[in-house]
Amino acid sequence: MMIMFNRKYITDKEASERFCYSISWFQKQRMSGQNPPYIKIGRKKIFYDLEALETWFKKHMQLS
Repeated sequence: MMIMFNRKYITDKEASERFCYSISWFQKQRMSGQNPPYIKIGRKKIFYDLEALETWFKKHMQLS
């Protein structure tokens, strides 16, 4: 987990573990444009704003 501007960000791996979806699922979602919001740092580092990710899953995946 990384904290930046008082927001918590998690990696693909952490998101995969937290929401029980594979890392490749997150990668495919980014490629399809139907992805949860993320930021890219450098060429390969992807981070998800934890609060925004939870909100996205609640809205799109009907999680409670």
